[in-house]
Amino acid sequence: MSEFFIYSLFFGTLLFLFPVFVNFDAFLDVGENRCWFSIRMFRFVKVFGGYVKLSQEGVCVYVGKKIIVIPY
Repeated sequence: MSEFFIYSLFFGTLLFLFPVFVNFDAFLDVGENRCWFSIRMFRFVKVFGGYVKLSQEGVCVYVGKKIIVIPY
């Protein structure tokens, strides 16, 4: 229990002194029915990105070469 307290105090202080800035950018293309998005840390390091498209099966999220379908 004391180790958890020490680690949480250390990481809490570290995040307070050096905050992590996360940026979310999105671009909506109505003509192609897509919404491009990206999540970056400090505007330089791309963490996550892809696009979302509506289809008859549901909402399709394309990330890299993976497709995640969320049914309606």
